[in-house]
Amino acid sequence: MKEYFRVINKNDLKCNCNISTNDYNYHNSLNKYYKYDSYLKEFKRIYKDNLSNKNNSLYSSLSQLDIINTALFAEFILEEIRKEYFNNRLSRLESCFAFKEKNEAIDYLNNKGKNTNLIIIKVIPSDNCIFDESDIFILNNKGPICDTLQDYIDLANDYWSISNQKIKENEIFFQGTFRMKEIN
Repeated sequence: MKEYFRVINKNDLKCNCNISTNDYNYHNSLNKYYKYDSYLKEFKRIYKDNLSNKNNSLYSSLSQLDIINTALFAEFILEEIRKEYFNNRLSRLESCFAFKEKNEAIDYLNNKGKNTNLIIIKVIPSDNCIFDESDIFILNNKGPICDTLQDYIDLANDYWSISNQKIKENEIFFQGTFRMKEIN
């Protein structure tokens, strides 16, 4: 069975048991660390209010919310666009992320170096896992400069429509049951 690598908070380490992405996924992490669900009502309102004029700046609407950055809103838009136009793709929110190579996880960890609670683990997926991949480069480079709803929609369309041949920075996400194994 293929092994992957993942960066997690060491308090989230669960070894020697099967873990389901129904219980352990990106959505749950966003809630645990950033209270993602507490913003959904406002995100839906902002989305709906700006559909008629997608080129209005969202800065004032988003800055009124007490969120660390606009990445949470971007995740909301990614999911809305996926459900509407790319429903054959796995939901990022209902998935776990992994790296194919340990050095990719090391690079990610080094970029997030401020948080000393982060560790690299092995992820051992079961046979029931389904995988998807896209290009995190798109989110990292276009996400921070999004200002209008149209910018976020374009970001989501670019992310979900990328072909595997054009991926610059591979992002793997999966759903199913897996095991975590601590790396010494």
